[in-house]
Amino acid sequence: MNDNPFTKSWQRNCLLFIAWCLLSTCLVSVPATAQLLKVPVTVESTENIWQAPDLTALDLDWWVPFADVSAEITSQRVNLFLSALEQRTQGLGGGELIAAQNAISNLKSLFELLALAKQGPLDPQFGPPLAKETYFLDDVLSLRGQWRALELNAAQIDLKIEQTESQVNLLQQRRDKLLRQYEASDPESPSRILIGINRLASKVEYELALEHIESSRQTQKLINVQSLLVSEQQTFAQDHLVNTDVTLAEAEDIIFKAREKVIATAEKVAAVQPQLLDVLSAATVNTSLELLRKQQLTRASADAELAQLEEMLVVSKSSWHHFRAGLLDFGFDIQSESAVSRRLTEEALGQAELWSSISQTTLITPSSDTNLNAVKNLEIAQTVARDTLAIVDQIKSTGDSLLLVQDILTKEMLSAQSGLRNTGARLGLVFDNAWDRLIELVGVRLFNIGETSVT
Repeated sequence: MNDNPFTKSWQRNCLLFIAWCLLSTCLVSVPATAQLLKVPVTVESTENIWQAPDLTALDLDWWVPFADVSAEITSQRVNLFLSALEQRTQGLGGGELIAAQNAISNLKSLFELLALAKQGPLDPQFGPPLAKETYFLDDVLSLRGQWRALELNAAQIDLKIEQTESQVNLLQQRRDKLLRQYEASDPESPSRILIGINRLASKVEYELALEHIESSRQTQKLINVQSLLVSEQQTFAQDHLVNTDVTLAEAEDIIFKAREKVIATAEKVAAVQPQLLDVLSAATVNTSLELLRKQQLTRASADAELAQLEEMLVVSKSSWHHFRAGLLDFGFDIQSESAVSRRLTEEALGQAELWSSISQTTLITPSSDTNLNAVKNLEIAQTVARDTLAIVDQIKSTGDSLLLVQDILTKEMLSAQSGLRNTGARLGLVFDNAWDRLIELVGVRLFNIGETSVT
């Protein structure tokens, strides 16, 4: 009875559901507990009440009283400190007083942001992975799409952590510089007060950046757990595929429509090309119109590439349906089909890098002309650039789906030939995981704006 496939799959789905429930419990239990077990408001006794340090005589360890105490005590001490700072700056006049007031206002905002950050990040909300006894091919692709989204999110958080760590290093350098200026200034001078406030702010901003790093890492751990659950469910789904959702006639109709889209997108490329040539060959240079036409050609080219990938995907899905129905042409060459799919995907990914770079550049291009037509051309070009970036994302996803379907078809054909169908054998095939390359595209640094990396 334990060898019954239905029983095994039912047990597996139950285990996956229980795992998801445990994850969901982890995601919501902490906030719920926090609400049930509210920390009582703590007030420092009048005998041991904390005294704010003198702004003109700050020790190196002035931060310690704010570090390891409750949120309530921290709030009390911050308010006392800010009040002391305001009183200490009352003797300033003119521009120095205004500068000090602005600096204190900024410091107060940083303290508020830090208090909020210390409450921890909002936990990401995940739905349970699709759990069924049997799966259609589109179910597998849907699970793969969920996994891709999680991996992209994790990669973006990883990049955010890297950027924040760079910010921490810069803030530390700023703190060191302010400390040197502070120690070199006259204790009774207005500059000592202003530098002191800035020194306080740089420390709070430093702690805020560290909190952001820790929060990002907590979120990333939760995403990684969910990613593993979805990946395992996809593996299970691939072992329990059925092909009863699409008839062969429907599959052929889908291919026909995909090929119509390939023709239509190619015609759009052909229509935009002469428009760009007209601008380039004009006697008068029209920079904004040239930018618009180039971006329109970029979008049209990306759309045409996507259409070709989508056609290859539906053809591969149709081949799998025909194979499952026992109606795949005898002369079907899986190796040749796989090679074509891989080549087309790699070419599309290479082009995607270029199109993404062009579009990002368009988005940060400033208007160099106040002429109404020039401004409008730039606005349209930037809208087209955003559309292009969305198409680039679809190219990455479609390319990954294409190689996945080819992988499934290849494994099933080899399993059938070797008598290994439904054994769950994992064969080492010629396919490397194309998603490794797709995920790299997300983190490619195209250029920098100041200290910020644009990807």
